[in-house]
Amino acid sequence: MAKQKFIKLNNVESIPNDIFGVYKLHYVNSKSITALPLTRLFKNDKEGVLYIGSTKTSTLRTRLKRLRYTILNPDKPAQHIAGENYNRVSIIKKKIPFHNLAVSYRITDYNQKMIEEKKEIASYKNEFGEVPPLNSY
Repeated sequence: MAKQKFIKLNNVESIPNDIFGVYKLHYVNSKSITALPLTRLFKNDKEGVLYIGSTKTSTLRTRLKRLRYTILNPDKPAQHIAGENYNRVSIIKKKIPFHNLAVSYRITDYNQKMIEEKKEIASYKNEFGEVPPLNSY
């Protein structure tokens, strides 16, 4: 299995601006940019997945910039539900600061992105017994 490639949230401009797909928000070591495990209901999530989403109508870069904006601007209107949930749940924000957040993504066909998102969330739920924490609220 290939090593997971993570992109820190402050580097999402490095993602091409013309792609769509499914992405995950991860808890990572801020120096090595490697996944940190999260305790889940039935087993540890070694990829540290906090959220699974898709690009809906915007490009991947735009969607992730909205996520970053929402996390960094908690007093402004939310542009992304995962960012809103991150800011709402104080224990998550305290234990997993912004510098420990990164994303991974998979390019999908424009018409399949939301179907693929649902499959990813269902697969995660089947493996861990629950959805990622920021998908839950």
